[in-house]
This record gives sequence, structure tokens and C-alpha cells, in this order.
Amino acid sequence: MDQSQILSRLTISLAIGLLVGLERGWRTRDEQDHQRAAGFRTFALSGLLCGVTGAVALQTNGLVIGVVFLGHTAPKAG
Repeated sequence: MDQSQILSRLTISLAIGLLVGLERGWRTRDEQDHQRAAGFRTFALSGLLCGVTGAVALQTNGLVIGVVFLGHTAPKAG
């Protein structure tokens, strides 16, 4: 896969994350401050993380996907 394909896939994954975050933020806009779990930036970063993970997994083995998934879903310490 060449760089333009990787860049376009990363752009698409970021755009999907932004759209999901926008919808989530719009749906929960009436909630009080600090009551929303995730929003625009969180979903954008999650989408980009998934795109980067997919690109790395294509270059290496599929174990990368499992490791990133476990790290992303692990409970926050503290």
C-alpha cells in the first residue's frame, strides 16, 4: 500500500470519528457539564487511533490490533 492510500484511509477514519463525535455531542448537548462520557475530540482521536492501528497491522501481524484494543479499553488507573 502506498502513502496516498494510507493517508486517505487515515483521513476517512478521522472523519468517521469526527462525525460520530459530532452526533454524540449533539445528542447529549442538554446534559450538565462533566456528565458526558465522550464527545467530539474523544471520538476523533479514537477513530484516528483505529486507522493508525489498521495501517500498522497491514505492515506487521494482526496481533497489533488486539494489543491496541486491550490498551484502549483498559480501565483508567487512579
